[in-house]
Amino acid sequence: MLIKIATIFSALVLFVSIAVIIYACAPKTLAGTITVSSNSALLPLFKQLSAAFNAFYPDVNFAFLEACEADSLRQVAAGEANIGAISRQLKPEEIGLTEKLAARWTLAVLVHPSNTLVSLAGNQLTEIFNGKTGDWAQVGGIGSEIHVYYTDENSGAGRILGLEKISETAILCANTEMLKEAVASDAAGIACAVLSIPDTRIKVIEITFNEAKTPGAITLATLRLPVYMVTRNAPDKVIRAFLNFCLSPDGQKIVSDGGFRPVA
Repeated sequence: MLIKIATIFSALVLFVSIAVIIYACAPKTLAGTITVSSNSALLPLFKQLSAAFNAFYPDVNFAFLEACEADSLRQVAAGEANIGAISRQLKPEEIGLTEKLAARWTLAVLVHPSNTLVSLAGNQLTEIFNGKTGDWAQVGGIGSEIHVYYTDENSGAGRILGLEKISETAILCANTEMLKEAVASDAAGIACAVLSIPDTRIKVIEITFNEAKTPGAITLATLRLPVYMVTRNAPDKVIRAFLNFCLSPDGQKIVSDGGFRPVA
């Protein structure tokens, strides 16, 4: 009888132990809403990441705000967004915020498919965007006025090109898709955007580099910009779980598949 009781007790202890282990290893339920603010170039990446995250945590809802970097930071600081995606590190004066590196992206120079150029030097590109060069013949192309398209002169592309001010004749587009559509329909158009999935409507031309590496010269390193996820200090567990997912192998595969460079 005592042996039977001991056996039952041992079995019960084993059952409880297994249940505890299973509970500890099982994914915890998460619920809530995450609002992501980003420019139009980075927003598709975070929509893909959120969709994959929902496969694990379907009770987490996502909302998306399309905004320039400055507005994304303002929205996060004000509590209007939980995560802001920007292409630079936080400045010392931007207190109360924290950042995590999620990906890197590469600048692409976009022109119409009929454009005969195959490359531009870094300084030529800068002078096109700041308005000093206004005709394609000045850079070896077929003579016609250059039409510059852009989305945000304070964006990562603007920092790469060292632009203090964009050309006064440049045409502002509301988002990256409209930017691509504008170049695709304008034989004299040029724009800079995130290099991700190829688009047959437009042509991507090569950028050649200043080998002397003079101050401000465009190099391969400067063509690659970071993508930081910015939150307020001490984000809650739902936001932390999404940030961790973005940096996980599954999240970084989505980054890579989306045409960005993974960081992990």
